[in-house]
Amino acid sequence: MAAKLCRRLADAALPSRVQAAVAGLADEPVGLLVRDIGLARAPAGWELYAGGHAERPVKQAQLIAVETSADTALEMAEALLRWYRAEADYGEPVWRWLERTGLSAARERLLDAEAREAMLAEGVRAGAD
Repeated sequence: MAAKLCRRLADAALPSRVQAAVAGLADEPVGLLVRDIGLARAPAGWELYAGGHAERPVKQAQLIAVETSADTALEMAEALLRWYRAEADYGEPVWRWLERTGLSAARERLLDAEAREAMLAEGVRAGAD
């Protein structure tokens, strides 16, 4: 899962360093909640977290979505990072961008399949330049 996300974003120059985590078991979320983005296996499928930060100020990542499909969860993570790439200020960390953008707005946009597809398509075009 982590390797797939890295491959999908290999072309993306992000505004700030991004740390990601993947937890394959529901009882192994160590580090996941203090990373910029995280995917955790859960009884209901996969949980997508974003906005964590391990340094001062320590911030716990927020639950963005729960998806039954690993592919959809991975697609959501990629779309979130491509959206971050397009709209964040240079040097702005994911947690600060997410606070500025709004958690509700992020959830609405990522849970809307058409909006998510548009973000992925824009990311592919931007990466091809």
